[in-house]
Amino acid sequence: MKMNLMQKNQTFFLKNKLLISVFAVWAISLSFRMNVYDPTVPILMDSLNFLSYAIDIHVLGGLPESYTVTKPGWSILLAGLFSIFDFSETSSYMQLQRITSIFISSLTIFPLYFLCNVFVEKKYSIIGATLFAFAPRLIENSMYGATEPLFILFLTLTILFFLKNSQKSIYLSFLFAGISSIIRPEGFFLFLAISFLLIFKFKREKFKFPKYLFAVLIFIVVFLPFVLHTEHVNPETSIFSRIMGSSAQYFQTSDKEIHMSADDRLFTTSKISVITGIEYFAKYLGWVMIPMFIITAPIGFLLFLKNRTYTRISIVVIAAIISIPAFYAYSFPLSEAKYMFSLFPSFVVFSILPIKLFVERFQRKNVIIIIILAVIILSGIVFYYHQFDSSHDREAMLIAKHIVDTTTTINTYHPESLFIKSFDLPQNWSDLIYFHKNTERTGIEDMPHKIVRIDPDEFESTESLILEHDKQFSHLIVDSMDNRPEFLKDVFENEDKYPYLIKEWDSKNDGFTYHVKIFKIDYSLFNLEIEK
Repeated sequence: MKMNLMQKNQTFFLKNKLLISVFAVWAISLSFRMNVYDPTVPILMDSLNFLSYAIDIHVLGGLPESYTVTKPGWSILLAGLFSIFDFSETSSYMQLQRITSIFISSLTIFPLYFLCNVFVEKKYSIIGATLFAFAPRLIENSMYGATEPLFILFLTLTILFFLKNSQKSIYLSFLFAGISSIIRPEGFFLFLAISFLLIFKFKREKFKFPKYLFAVLIFIVVFLPFVLHTEHVNPETSIFSRIMGSSAQYFQTSDKEIHMSADDRLFTTSKISVITGIEYFAKYLGWVMIPMFIITAPIGFLLFLKNRTYTRISIVVIAAIISIPAFYAYSFPLSEAKYMFSLFPSFVVFSILPIKLFVERFQRKNVIIIIILAVIILSGIVFYYHQFDSSHDREAMLIAKHIVDTTTTINTYHPESLFIKSFDLPQNWSDLIYFHKNTERTGIEDMPHKIVRIDPDEFESTESLILEHDKQFSHLIVDSMDNRPEFLKDVFENEDKYPYLIKEWDSKNDGFTYHVKIFKIDYSLFNLEIEK
């Protein structure tokens, strides 16, 4: 009996050893992510806005009727999670958001493994899954609690099911494309790509139009309610309006400055440049492929074009069409790598083919595969620690916490001052919920705060900055960063010239590498100085 059980276990392991290996890669990847995860770091910027919208959905039991956002999918999921858990601290819900993002990012290797298996054997598909699992920029991005990990998961599921030779799986792909469009607007371009490809997939089948129509209808049923809600609450801001408006901008001659909200929404006519788009797209494309894909992905792309099949061309077409939103963003330019993250599944698929050709040159292929897996994991970890040194951010976070505890009205010092908004929220979850229940909110950035933050870039001197706000300015924050206004640099370097600025705190005295000084404004001395 025991022998039969052992034989069954051995048989199961032999038949499923590759899938078990994928689980091992996932476990290592998730363990590494949780090892570098710092539970004291709050969420920032866009992630804070997603939290805000999620709270509104949680409180109202549905989408707010006073304002809309372009990417509600992630907040809808978070709202569902918030209804399950019962924490007392706001920071706990922030960490729930971050941990969920980390977990989703790690889970994506499973559909990606099966997607790679469409093009190569399973043993090579493990390499593809590992490339994704230890891509340093995706690991870093997963820590933010933003939309990208969830979007990439549904993007991968959409491509996987679309390339399956099953009509039901195609319908599922349009369902997932609809969900991805709710998560990020790029999902609509994914829908356009698979809709175009589906015409060729059905070209030899009878009754192809009803099948095509049904697939598109699935997408519409999922996506259209959110478009209608957006147009009802805030007309001409849905994805269709944005696409038309964005396309028209390439033909405008306006010289107005670019203005964009934290939710990536244009709210003025902005000058846009195709040349700038090409330049920045190429720069960030090369940048995000380092170190994992910089050699293998371009070679694989050329191999896909050289030996064309329907599935290979499908990946090329999808990659090209979902690159359009990134090109649009870089045409301003918006200098962020995140717009390239939707291409990572394509990078993986392109990369596995040249890696396979390389491995097949050796006799002991399994040994070479193990070596490649080890190199990928090691290089990903080393590059992560080298590229993403969090010591400065951690000090900036601790300094921001000190500022929130000791000041009321300050100057901003971007980007380090971004932490202040997160710490400035009510720390008791019940207080934050009370605000959302009893405040007529007009946008995701309309959140409770006690610290007033003033942009110093609009002023020419310390005196003009203080006078403009009529004794409401409480403290001046100056630091050692080079990108500060000249008058703030002068305060930092020559504090004795400003007798009305009383230094209350110097980060150097507490052992910080990041040098920050906090000055309290003495208005009696300031008035005497002005009268001279």
